[in-house]
Amino acid sequence: MYALSLTTIYQTFRRLWEQRGAEIKLFQTIGWDKQFVRHYFLKEILIWAGGSAVLGMLVSMGTMLLLFDLTLTIVLLQSAGLVLIISIAITFSLYTLSKMNVKGGTIDAHGAS
Repeated sequence: MYALSLTTIYQTFRRLWEQRGAEIKLFQTIGWDKQFVRHYFLKEILIWAGGSAVLGMLVSMGTMLLLFDLTLTIVLLQSAGLVLIISIAITFSLYTLSKMNVKGGTIDAHGAS
């Protein structure tokens, strides 16, 4: 199940960058360097993945609170899970974005398609 989940996350990010290739080329055309493009998309991933992970953790804690006693151990484990999930999302995002072979600022207006 974990392997399937990780594969799905990887494929999702890979397809995301493929779909947004034209946007990346536009950023290159206006002169954004590789690092700036990476930070721009990383912030977007942090907002979406972070928000989703926090919301999921809150729903999970709420469910645990209704069904069981909420202990410090549960809170710490869920917090560690939150950090792990966000770390995996960032890692896969950076890896798949690097596979796009983004070369910032090298395309001029005539080379953009």
